[in-house]
Amino acid sequence: MNLNDSLENVAQTNVYGLFMQPVGKYKIKNHAKFKTIIMQYIADLDGVKLENKHPSISVNVAQLGDHQILELPEFKELKNEIKNAVNEVNKQAFAYELTDGTHFADSYLELGQEGALYAPHEHSNVLYSGTYYVNFNDNQHPMMKFRRNIISSHYPIIQYPTTQMNAFNQLDAVVPYEEGDIIIHPPNMQHGYEGSGHANRITLSFNVAP
Repeated sequence: MNLNDSLENVAQTNVYGLFMQPVGKYKIKNHAKFKTIIMQYIADLDGVKLENKHPSISVNVAQLGDHQILELPEFKELKNEIKNAVNEVNKQAFAYELTDGTHFADSYLELGQEGALYAPHEHSNVLYSGTYYVNFNDNQHPMMKFRRNIISSHYPIIQYPTTQMNAFNQLDAVVPYEEGDIIIHPPNMQHGYEGSGHANRITLSFNVAP
């Protein structure tokens, strides 16, 4: 090998990953306690007609009870736990100045029945979106997927055959989680899940407002 003091012929390539999107996972320590409270709340709804509140983007998904579930007295402790989850994730994510504490624009329980699916969707006018997995089995229930946004205001991103999959070209991704976990993410990340052959997928979803 010939050594050369000139760096003119040395090839240099740098590839940067810009504008990362944070997805946080928070494990609830008292999950068994909170699950018992939630399941009792659901049992008390016996006889109440279940409705799909988002029929344009979901199939076989029913909302269980109130649209501000965390504001009910029996969920006060759980609300504080989810607020703590949001604050902890926020510290490592966008680090918003949540000076007045965490405020929930909405919070609701959903039941994924047999064949349930949620089309990729986003939320607007909120800081974070999140999901608490109350009754979930990853062998029976579909995982929530995040989809890479390939739509531009003027031109879509070209999808072309690739030689390998990596963080820059994958179209969707999954963060590993299990029952008792809370997943918190930016509201403008497209998220949803594909159809499932099993019922009783119970989640508590929420959106954090300024």
